[in-house]
Formats: sequence, structure tokens, C-alpha cells
Amino acid sequence: MKVRLVDGPGRCAGRVEIEQEGQSLRVYQQGWTDTNSDVVCGLLDCGERGNPIKLDRFSQGSGQFLPDTLRCEKDAKHISECLTKNQDSAPAKAMGITCEEHTVVFLKGNRSCSGLVGIEQGSKTYWLSGSNGTWNQESADAVCRQMHCGKAQQRSFIPRRNTPKPLWNESYRCSPNSESLFHCERSKAPPSNHTQTIATVTCSGNVD
Repeated sequence: MKVRLVDGPGRCAGRVEIEQEGQSLRVYQQGWTDTNSDVVCGLLDCGERGNPIKLDRFSQGSGQFLPDTLRCEKDAKHISECLTKNQDSAPAKAMGITCEEHTVVFLKGNRSCSGLVGIEQGSKTYWLSGSNGTWNQESADAVCRQMHCGKAQQRSFIPRRNTPKPLWNESYRCSPNSESLFHCERSKAPPSNHTQTIATVTCSGNVD
């Protein structure tokens, strides 16, 4: 029995799944604890849990659920030590987490696949620059693809005014086939207008 995080931008963020007897099983959101997150992140060498996340950030997937609930003690050394009988009759939703040692893209808007483009790293969050040195069609497509949101239908930027979050200090050059923003080439130096705007995007899809 193994645990992994899937459908996220890397191995340290995503939907929690258990590999058991050749099957990949989703894990119930109901009854999930911070200790569970710490144990899973630790088993994956991803540090401890990261910031609390919106549960719609990762796809719910379509596989079967693990019949049992996970209730880990903080000193658990294997995911099998966390299994308990599932007593919850609430509608089943899959759990997703982000660990502290992962960098993840998120969208802040009225829909799951549109809004301001942000980056979360550990306990800190940043906005992505909307400068033309970073924000073009290829990078917008990469963000939408990374979020399982299809392609970018519209990309733009807004002026950076009185925003409490700092800007991400890296700039990217993406190819048409980049799987995520973090698979793109990093520019050695941000453009001169890097700090003036925040990137926004509307993707073609929607994550339920």
C-alpha cells in the first residue's frame, strides 16, 4: 500500500490517492485532519502540510474510493497505520493537499478556471507578473493546462495597486507544449516592467 498525490502540478501537491492491490483509490475528504496531511507529506519527503487550500483546486477524479477513512497519528511510519472504518454517510468528495515544499499555481476568481494568477510556495503566496516578458499565449496555455482547465481563451493583466501579496520574482518563456508553468524556461532576469502588473486568465474548461 502506497500513498501519492495526483492531478497536481508535481509530486508534492494534488489529490490524495492510495495504491492498493493494483488499484488507485481516492481518499475521502470527510474526516481528514491536519495530522493526516503532515503524515502524507512526510512519507512523500515533501515536508509538512502547506497552507490550507480551496478543495476545488484539484480535480475530483473518477476512480473508486478507499473504503476506509484515514486517521493518522503523528508518529505514523506507513500509510497502512492510518486506516479506520468509514462511518461517514455524507456525499463522497476526494481530498487534495499541498505540502510545504511544493510550489503550486492557483487562480483567484469567480470560477475555478479563471482569475488572477497566483503562486503559492510553502506558507507564502505571490502574484504572477503580467509583463509581456512573462505573460503571453504560451504561458497562459501552460497555466490552464497545469490547472486541468483546457486552453487559455483570454489572457490579460491588471495594474498592481495596493495588493498585499508580493510578485513572484521569476519570469518564464514557455513553449506551445509546456505541461506547466514550472516546465518552462526561466529567464535570467525579469523584464523592466515586471513589477507593474498582475496576470489574469480565462481558461476554456472548468474543474468541478
